[in-house]
Amino acid sequence: MKQRLVGAVTLVSLGVIFLPMIFDGSGYDRLPDADFDIPAQPEMIFDQSFENLPARGEVSVKKLLEDIDVRELPENPEQGAAAADWVVQAGVFSHENNARLRVRRLTDAGYNAQYQEQELAPGGEPRFLVEVGPGTEKQMQRTADKLRNEIGIKDVLIRRR
Repeated sequence: MKQRLVGAVTLVSLGVIFLPMIFDGSGYDRLPDADFDIPAQPEMIFDQSFENLPARGEVSVKKLLEDIDVRELPENPEQGAAAADWVVQAGVFSHENNARLRVRRLTDAGYNAQYQEQELAPGGEPRFLVEVGPGTEKQMQRTADKLRNEIGIKDVLIRRR
């Protein structure tokens, strides 16, 4: 019984102390009134007058299409010298004979293959790069897929020349 009385007195005293703090608003800091500079709505200025437009149904689509200036576009937008500078690197060899064998194998399969000698590091051993192409990026992607699937060359790299 004594413990219940002590607990009740403790709860009442805590309520007497903390409840006025909670409900009087002394712990609430009001936000200051903020002054926002919102610009005025801009004026809408149109270059063309829309008053002279024909009413709906007065002009046909065919008539509108005749008035449009259409320039002929090439069939393939990637045509041109800059687009056809992608190659598929079909191997890098340290011996020229291996590069020649790979080129022969690729040309026998119908690919436009060639090799070139490159020095990868100054004073280092030359390497022989076998390339197929040039062509557009899409053409070389298809060629790389064929080389992987049909010929079995696993390590191919598509790069810009």
